[in-house]
Amino acid sequence: MYISIRAGATCEATFGSYGGGNLTFKRLLLVAPPARGKIRLREGGYYIYTAPSSQGSDKFTLRVCGTQNNSPGCATLNYSVTVK
Repeated sequence: MYISIRAGATCEATFGSYGGGNLTFKRLLLVAPPARGKIRLREGGYYIYTAPSSQGSDKFTLRVCGTQNNSPGCATLNYSVTVK
């Protein structure tokens, strides 16, 4: 996953339940925190990434778990961030 963000700005996203494919969100875990920015995980699969105040790059890794068609599973999401 790629994010392009202004220095000092925030990026927000949520992982939820999606009815079309019987996909149900269960948990969101922080696997590797960002080296330069800050990330906050919120209840319900919501995260807020705050970019550092200077330009450059950053990265972090999240793990999303849930079920699809009653089969449990997880996906690891690697984020690359460009701070402008």
